[in-house]
Amino acid sequence: MAGVSKVQQTTRIPEPTSVSDTPSIVGFLNRLVQTLRNNFNILENRISDINRAEYNYVTVSGTSYDVKKFDFVILCDTSSGNVTINLPPAANFIRQIVYVKKITNDANSITFNGFGTEEVEKAATYVVTGTGYSSRTLMSDGTRWWVI
Repeated sequence: MAGVSKVQQTTRIPEPTSVSDTPSIVGFLNRLVQTLRNNFNILENRISDINRAEYNYVTVSGTSYDVKKFDFVILCDTSSGNVTINLPPAANFIRQIVYVKKITNDANSITFNGFGTEEVEKAATYVVTGTGYSSRTLMSDGTRWWVI
């Protein structure tokens, strides 16, 4: 639309014109402080979530395990049987990295299952067999899981 200009409205701290205006300024400042506190609490919670993700690890022994939101390292004890790792939906874990380590030296395997029809390394499952003490690093790209 030619000839039409946008008017930008900004919130300004009211300037007192008399002593009676002081309560409105105090109210405005109190609301501002509360908003900043709320935003700080949200940020602090997100940082706490990130820090927990860096240190969570689990040990799985001869069974299946469903990967959780903050799992970072999964240690697999296959001495009593094969271990199946069920990966979560890739779309909910974009760019998440999960380290998986076989902590025993035996012929049992670790099988990674994608969620539903999702793939792991372009296949429905990815299997680590044979050698002990092997490890894999997996990462979600939002549509599937990759071994990197």
